Amino acid sequence: MTLPTIPKVNIEGTFTKLIELTEDDDDYYNDLDDVTIKALEGKDTLQNSSNNVSISGGKSDDDINNVGNSSNLNGGVGNDYIYSSGDSVTIDSGIGNDTIYVDNGSSNVSISGGANNDIITSVFII
Repeated sequence: MTLPTIPKVNIEGTFTKLIELTEDDDDYYNDLDDVTIKALEGKDTLQNSSNNVSISGGKSDDDINNVGNSSNLNGGVGNDYIYSSGDSVTIDSGIGNDTIYVDNGSSNVSISGGANNDIITSVFII
């Protein structure tokens, strides 16, 4: 069987990479730049090592670990744990009793604890 030849195609423009996880418990590691990750429901473990990434934990108790720069982290609804050591990071823990830990060897970090009682720890290690 001979496969057809596909002509070369040039695509121009800006594209958004959307990664939508399941409504179950997910364990996801991201190493792609310029990505939006939506975790939906479930107790999710999300790890990011890339830049220009937006993470939404969705519903349930999530564990978000970020070492990438220029990232937006949103825990969503639930009792979340959010860790970040990246530069230029915005954190919104959302609704729930959340724990936020920021290694402030990084710079330009914005933190919003959201609704309920949250624990926010920011350390600077030289």
